[in-house]
Amino acid sequence: MARQHPPANIKPITISEARELCNGVQVHCLRCANMTVLDLEAFDEQEVIAELSKRRRFRCARCGNKWVETRPNFKQTSSPVTWYGLTKKVER
Repeated sequence: MARQHPPANIKPITISEARELCNGVQVHCLRCANMTVLDLEAFDEQEVIAELSKRRRFRCARCGNKWVETRPNFKQTSSPVTWYGLTKKVER
């Protein structure tokens, strides 16, 4: 399966921009679905998060695969919302 690239009208986020919005960089293995979060301090300010997997030599800690994808790890919001936009039922 070929990688899908983001639409042209979406500006990629750099490490310097991510410092306000994110608390790290998610590295996802596309083979075994393992995910880890790396600290933003490990990267240069002008590096683009989506291109880190092309410029760096990441390898999955679980399966050893080189086919990984990097994404911003956005800070959690206070509202209980799932990834598809529906509110979770909070039990107290």
